[in-house]
Amino acid sequence: MITITCNPKPTIARLDKFKDRVEKGLGRLANEWGLQVVGHIKENYLSNRSKTTLGVVTGRLRSSIRYRTTEDSSRIEIAFGTDVPYGPIHEYGGRTPARVIMPRKAGGVISFLIGSRRVFARKVNHPGSQMPKRSFMRPGIKDKFQPLKQTVIGFLKEAANNNV
Repeated sequence: MITITCNPKPTIARLDKFKDRVEKGLGRLANEWGLQVVGHIKENYLSNRSKTTLGVVTGRLRSSIRYRTTEDSSRIEIAFGTDVPYGPIHEYGGRTPARVIMPRKAGGVISFLIGSRRVFARKVNHPGSQMPKRSFMRPGIKDKFQPLKQTVIGFLKEAANNNV
């Protein structure tokens, strides 16, 4: 009779350490990637003017770009967004509603150009506009997605070799 005995406890302990290293490392990579994507969006999609990208007028939209990571036992989620109300219409395009535009100060006037002629008005009945899609979030994320995949693959190889 041949008896083979095995103690799985050391192997299980090594696997638990591996799991901890992977979870911590992937969380760190998610945060680093989120920062890279936000910087990329701000620099490449919200800093110059062209017909397909947004330019900076006040900097409000650009400074509002954020990311958030959420982790639980089964996933890491990275969400990107802005709390500026006009962000989504620039990202996806669409129609703005008709509205009345009033001066900021009571009794004031609104000044704007029609062609090269300066016009003043107490209020403007704006009919709404069709806004073109000038995405800044989705292309910025897409640009950085392939490098993220390569970074994660490299990290997992290093973690498997106990080099993390």
